[in-house]
Amino acid sequence: MQSPPLPPDARASGPSKGWKLVGQVKGVFLILTVVAMALVALFVDFVLEPTLREQRVEMTPVAELFFKAPWLVAVLSIPAVATAMPLFLGTRRVFLWITISSILLLVPFGFFLLATVGSIAKIYSDALNM
Repeated sequence: MQSPPLPPDARASGPSKGWKLVGQVKGVFLILTVVAMALVALFVDFVLEPTLREQRVEMTPVAELFFKAPWLVAVLSIPAVATAMPLFLGTRRVFLWITISSILLLVPFGFFLLATVGSIAKIYSDALNM
């Protein structure tokens, strides 16, 4: 028995131009987010680290690692940037790559938040206990 013929508008070549554009826009915003996070990490390191040292705040191991090497935010972002490349090239599975790149972007974002918010919380908790 033969399979029924495909409808005339079925495309086997990939997503429409609109979905390719959505993927490319997501790729651009992902790159901009990574660059912004790296710049903010360097700025926060420059501003917050002397204050923490001056007040002799005991930092968590994650915060110690962040303040010794703030460029780790950019390094942790490399997998997310790598998943943006198929979006620029117009992959057939746009939503898959958008989802993967968004999930991989959570790693450097979480590292940054864990280090900075944890350090700032220590300052406030020490100030409230005095």
